[in-house]
Amino acid sequence: MRVHGILIVCLLGIMVALLTVPVSADQSGTATITGTLPQVLSLTVINPTQSLNLNPGTTATNSNVGLSVQSPSPFSITVADSSARNLGEEVAPHAGFMTNATGNVYAVYPLDQALASPLQLIVPASATYVSTTVTGTSTSATTGIPVAGEGLYSGNGGINGRILPLTLSQPVSNSDTVLPTSSNYRIDLLFTIETT
Repeated sequence: MRVHGILIVCLLGIMVALLTVPVSADQSGTATITGTLPQVLSLTVINPTQSLNLNPGTTATNSNVGLSVQSPSPFSITVADSSARNLGEEVAPHAGFMTNATGNVYAVYPLDQALASPLQLIVPASATYVSTTVTGTSTSATTGIPVAGEGLYSGNGGINGRILPLTLSQPVSNSDTVLPTSSNYRIDLLFTIETT
């Protein structure tokens, strides 16, 4: 989230710089200057903290998450596993998989457990908003969301405040470890938007 704030601040700084170019004239009189401010590039996760009912032998799903997107031009959105246990690791051992945690802290002792299947993000293959076509690519059901990130959505034009749907899907195997009461399975995801 901090990177997005910096990106927005930088864009606003550029816009202000463009709007403050000095105007001079040799004669006195009035001048009318018109224009519109460009849209801001922004991405907001709607309902960012979600719980899944993980029951062995089932697939838990949750569609209460969305991405509110505003972009003045064509854009792309990526998703990465940003779980604290993976920070500083080039190839994380459990990237894209929910692993055990106690509260907000990932636990490796006494249990270093991950669910057998990765969390999958399911998005629509294509949708049109006004004149912009947004193409979605669901994450892999077998390899997991990488730490380096992967493409999730792209749009061939600007979009203004639309909510792009997102479904969390987590298969739970009968062989997955049942964690102690004080622990849970957890994953942290980072969504990034950029103009293309």
